[in-house]
Amino acid sequence: MALPNTSAPGGVNMQDIIANYKEIYGEFRDLIPSDLKMSNMVKFAAGDKQIGNEYHEPVVLNMEGGVTYAGSAGAISDLNKYVGLSVQDAKVKSVEMILRSAISVGAVSRSATDKNSFKRALKLLIGNMQKSMFHRLEVALFYGQDSIGVVKAVAIDATTTSLLNVDIADAEWATGIWAGTNKHKVDFLSASLATKKATTPAAAALVIYGYDFELKRVIVQAQDAQGQPVNLTATTIAATDKIFFQGEVQAGATPEHYNMIGLKAIAEKRGVLFSINNSNIPLFQGNIVAPAGATSSVPLTLDFATVEKGAAKTAEKGVTSATATCMVSVNSWNNLLTDQAAKRRYSGS
Repeated sequence: MALPNTSAPGGVNMQDIIANYKEIYGEFRDLIPSDLKMSNMVKFAAGDKQIGNEYHEPVVLNMEGGVTYAGSAGAISDLNKYVGLSVQDAKVKSVEMILRSAISVGAVSRSATDKNSFKRALKLLIGNMQKSMFHRLEVALFYGQDSIGVVKAVAIDATTTSLLNVDIADAEWATGIWAGTNKHKVDFLSASLATKKATTPAAAALVIYGYDFELKRVIVQAQDAQGQPVNLTATTIAATDKIFFQGEVQAGATPEHYNMIGLKAIAEKRGVLFSINNSNIPLFQGNIVAPAGATSSVPLTLDFATVEKGAAKTAEKGVTSATATCMVSVNSWNNLLTDQAAKRRYSGS
């Protein structure tokens, strides 16, 4: 029999019934991914933790070449001039990342009456701060001084004009960059990093409103100085523009980076890298291997042959005994695994 929702004398008020029951809360669930790859692979020695201006690593870039070929006659020969080894000083400048956090007075005061509650409130704050910093560090180790995405297409949302739907180029999409970044601020710069892109009316900040993993899309909201949405009529953001977290780089003819250089930028750099001009020194250059059939309009499909080419190029430069680690996106794993399985041969043993 259903109970009437009425407050008449003698009746049953559902709100009164609800008030007599305790509300039950489940365990606290943190949905932010925290799996770190590069941060766990890069080992920091105790002596390297001291903060300084630059870290120096002398490197030998060529062998000696003053060899004289005297033949088999046993005659006295003039020795060719020596060609000495080249030792240059690789310099890595330190960078700083500072996270500013906040917790309301109300949250502290309410939790302060219970020792366990106070510890949980602080643990939540400190734990999230640590996870947030490690996320930015992980992204920087991969993509520092490169970009966190390249624009494929952009459009003002037809329903909510304060939103920009930004599609990321397939080859530049990395899901782990965007997971948990709602409310984070980003900058859009031209491909050369010479110009910082803007909106009309001008927005004080472009804030990540959401993201779509299937569409490889980041939804950005234009906000004014008070954090209120700005209804847009136009934007200069366009295809090939690069995306950075706010403040990573200052646009200009010679852009100034405030973040560390990551693995992608190191591998692609041809020019001055760590104070050494590597333009004609392949031993101080990273290897670049393009998958077969890859074009700007075709999504990259990683196959095992590409991995083998990369390993071969590494061996050419003398890396033959070290254990190699191949890091691929989860979406590339199935293709790689299928291709590798096709090469496996089973015996009757």
